[in-house]
Amino acid sequence: MYSDYVAEQMSMSDEQKQIVYQVLLDRMYNSNTEIKSKNLTMQKDKQVVYSAQTKIAQQKLKSEFGKDSWKILKLSNEARKNAEKK
Repeated sequence: MYSDYVAEQMSMSDEQKQIVYQVLLDRMYNSNTEIKSKNLTMQKDKQVVYSAQTKIAQQKLKSEFGKDSWKILKLSNEARKNAEKK
């Protein structure tokens, strides 16, 4: 999962890694659940959901990691893009 990449890049403890894992998992699960429940097919509609869930995730991460919350999300996106290339 992307939390492994984030934790490695930021030298996180196992406890911090678990927090990141849970927040990222919640973001993906909640996004997918909302998209499916609303039967969204247009990418622009899905993007609205993704953006809202990212904001929620950022707020949760900010409460734990402060200013590093955006860095964590940036690294998770980097990990996702790297995985898509493979």
